[in-house]
Amino acid sequence: MKYLSNDYFRQNDINILISNLFIVSIFILFKNTLIDFLNLIPHFCLIDKLFSVECPVCGTTRAFCELSNGNINKAVSFNFTSLFVASFFILQIPLRLF
Repeated sequence: MKYLSNDYFRQNDINILISNLFIVSIFILFKNTLIDFLNLIPHFCLIDKLFSVECPVCGTTRAFCELSNGNINKAVSFNFTSLFVASFFILQIPLRLF
């Protein structure tokens, strides 16, 4: 990344832009197979087990997969905050280009 710009802040913007493009493209490219793969992995929430409180980030990856398929209602049922996080990632792309 240091070859793209000499300015530190510009390098930071380029790094964030590339990272966000990578994250969004992973969910778009593997939208149908990622959810099946994630269902095969046994998981539990440590916050839920320790404090008996619903975790604010549980289901975020599954919600992103549903958002990439266009299923907003199902994404909200997995995790409501995923809408805000996904919009943050998507808005970062044009903002970093600007």
